[in-house]
Amino acid sequence: MKALRRSPYDREIARLAVPALGALAVDPLVSLVDTAYVGRLGAEALASLAVATAVFTLAFAMFNFLAYGTTPLVAGAVGRDDLPAAGRLTVNGLIIGAVLGFATALLLALTATPVLEVMGASAQTLAGARDYLVVRALALPAVMIITVGHGAFRGYQDTKTPLWVTGGISLVNLILDPILIFGFDWGLAGAAWATMIAQWLGAATFLVLFASRRRQFLLESQWPGMEALRPIVGAGRALVIRSGSLLAAFTLATAVATRQG
Repeated sequence: MKALRRSPYDREIARLAVPALGALAVDPLVSLVDTAYVGRLGAEALASLAVATAVFTLAFAMFNFLAYGTTPLVAGAVGRDDLPAAGRLTVNGLIIGAVLGFATALLLALTATPVLEVMGASAQTLAGARDYLVVRALALPAVMIITVGHGAFRGYQDTKTPLWVTGGISLVNLILDPILIFGFDWGLAGAAWATMIAQWLGAATFLVLFASRRRQFLLESQWPGMEALRPIVGAGRALVIRSGSLLAAFTLATAVATRQG
């Protein structure tokens, strides 16, 4: 087997890849921290967290195309030295993310109980799961904005900024979890509030960063037409089908496991 040859692009690839991998590694810490603290509340609370998290993850992951669709589109525009196009794509992505986030949050809040019942939540876990899910749903617009922020900054060849923002979100959640769960005695709902606050702070951070780089990125704050939104939506079609199929299997497995007690 031939030894791997060094390339003049290795350093540049590492500069982009290492922070991006770091952000992917740090992101799951929010859920892990919630699980660690909620586990101290007992098996019933942990079961409620599991089924509510499964529903929230399904609702969010259907729209992860916002990151994977925004990155290549923005990167392609930057590569063509067409910064106005990159700026429009970034703004369009933020608008799509915010609209989808608010719509999905409203839908989840209104249908939380029947959705959790379909997922197999028992009488013992339904109330806790509903409280957690409704509060977490309030964070969906923020999560969508964060997702677009990740995608856009990667497209601009900046993977360090998303890493720092993700690390900050995890740190805030780590600090707030014990305060709200045990200090305020909010229990499972406290974990949801801690995560929701941390994610809105992350979204606000991305918006401030975009505002501070408005001239650099040539961002224009204007409402786009359907034709302008089509590239991002079209880029995510295959990802939505792929993610939906994959998550449907995991969600079904969670529902079956929930019914086992």
